[in-house]
Amino acid sequence: MTYRAALKGYSHGSLIASTHLPLPDVKTYHFLLSYPLGVRSYITFFHGSKFENHLNELIRHPDSRVLLIYGDNDEFTSIDKDRPWAAELEMKG
Repeated sequence: MTYRAALKGYSHGSLIASTHLPLPDVKTYHFLLSYPLGVRSYITFFHGSKFENHLNELIRHPDSRVLLIYGDNDEFTSIDKDRPWAAELEMKG
């Protein structure tokens, strides 16, 4: 039997979802919607680098399945920051 789990987060919730690595023996999917790149430091009480490290670890994990969804009219992060950031993450993965 194959087990599956989906971790989903919107804005701040995507920060939380990104801190959980894939589960052993469980196909784990991460859906990160409107990841708050522009305000990450503020909403994490200046622990933004901690969440950046978690996301990088998740992206590099060999069993990682991550879908990052962002819009072109976000209130906190401009598309000009999201696109290069997403491209950088894709290269790490």
